[in-house]
Parts: sequence; C-alpha cells; structure tokens
Amino acid sequence: MKQIASVRENAITYLNQNHNKIWSRSKFGISCKCDYITNNISEAFNSWIGEFRYQPILDLLDSIREKLMKRFDRKRRIVMKWNDTLFPKAKKYLNNISKNLGEYEVSRTSDTQAEVTYKTKRWDVNLLERKCSCRVWQVKGLPCVHAAAFIAFTRDTDWDKYVDPYFTIEKFKEAYALEIGTISGKDQWVHIDTGEKIHPPITKRPPGRPRKNRIISLDEPKRRRHKCSRCGQFGHREKTCNNLPSQGSDQYETSQASSNKRRREKTTKAHESGAVSGLI
Repeated sequence: MKQIASVRENAITYLNQNHNKIWSRSKFGISCKCDYITNNISEAFNSWIGEFRYQPILDLLDSIREKLMKRFDRKRRIVMKWNDTLFPKAKKYLNNISKNLGEYEVSRTSDTQAEVTYKTKRWDVNLLERKCSCRVWQVKGLPCVHAAAFIAFTRDTDWDKYVDPYFTIEKFKEAYALEIGTISGKDQWVHIDTGEKIHPPITKRPPGRPRKNRIISLDEPKRRRHKCSRCGQFGHREKTCNNLPSQGSDQYETSQASSNKRRREKTTKAHESGAVSGLI
C-alpha cells in the first residue's frame, strides 16, 4: 500500500473507499480461514449438478438433495480411514513449507516471539497468539513460512498446535455430520390441483462464452504442456507439426523411420493374411 501511495495518492483513496467491494487480500478478515476467494465454488457446483440444471425446479432440488446425501455419506466413510489429527491437505502444506528454511534468520526475543529476516526483509512472529506481521497466518489459519522458520528454530515437533481448529479431522467430521432425510418418490406425492399454472421465467443469455475451466489458485501446480518431439516447441504434437526439425532431429528421424518400417511390415502382413483367407 505504501508503494501504491508513493506512485499515486488518488489510488489509495479509491482503494480505501472500495475495499469492501473488490478483491484485496490485505483487507481479508480473520474469522473465516480462507486466503483465496474466487467464484470457483459456483462454477464447480454448476458442473457438479450437470444436466440437472435444466430440469423443473422440484426435480432439480430433489436431484441436488440426492447428490448431497451421497456426497455426505462418502465423506463420512473417507474420514474413518484417517488416523491423524489434521486432514491430509493441511499436513501436506506443513510438510512443504517446512523445507528449505535455512535462509531465514531467526532473532528470538522470548520463547514465543521472534523476528524472522529474509533478504533484508523482516517480520514479527508471535507463536502464542498465532500472529505474523505478514498476516498470512491470521488469514489462512495455517502457519506462514516465517512462523515455520521460527517453529523449526525452536525444534518443536508438534506443529499441529499451531494450526487453526478448522483444519482438524474433528471439524471435518462436524462438517459432514448432518444426515439428509429421505423422501419418497414423486409418484407417491399427494397431487393437489390449484388451477394455476406457473410458467418458467423469460431468461436472456448473458454476453460472452460461459467459463468451463476452474480458476487455478496461485499455489496450485499448473498442468504441463505437451512438447513436440519433432521441433521441440510446446502446444502441438508431431503429427500436426509444420515447423522445421530441431537440431536433435536425428533421433526423431531414426524413430520416425523405425515407426514407418513397423507400419509397412504390419500392412504387408495384413495383405498376406487377406490373400490366404481369399484362397481358403
């Protein structure tokens, strides 16, 4: 924010007035432990219900109820296999940030408070209050890399106590403890004729092509692009390649020649088998 103010003060005025309306991690609250907000949940839900979206409203709601009932039951069966305190994603995150912490310098002022320095930048970490001046720990609910450096410096092996209770298996069980009631089939419902007909609303398709792919998070690994074995570039395959072969194309030409040879041998065998079957 200080860097923005040094360039243009009007931008700070605008951001202060609209921070509650637009995205900004610096203004995220710490009650809900989430540091990345997108519309992925709505897109994933629309993709999850699939063709049910085009059903009448009662059939749509009944289909969603049935899918939720199956999902809750599946989650309850999955959590029975976990024997740890934290659920696997939180454990994997702690394992990832606990590596390569040697470049962080820890200056401890007490058993629970210290300054962590990395490349001339410094952060204040308080283990007792679960706070760091970068605010990642407060917002995310999981220790940031600065807190991880301090925890590793104290040689404390119990990292679970520095994680918010939202990431424990007990909270996961509570989230899926609700039992969704069963409902009889539509053919068994009591039919009531009110004499009124409710017509569907007139909808208008919004401009633009609807999004199909989910927005990828910053810390989520990207999918590897396919590399052409002929020219070495990305984004296409060798069958559709129109570029010149790269310097290492000798190996490619050798493999291409061998594949062509195998293709010719296969064609020859097919002709011979056809000729034999014709004589029979």
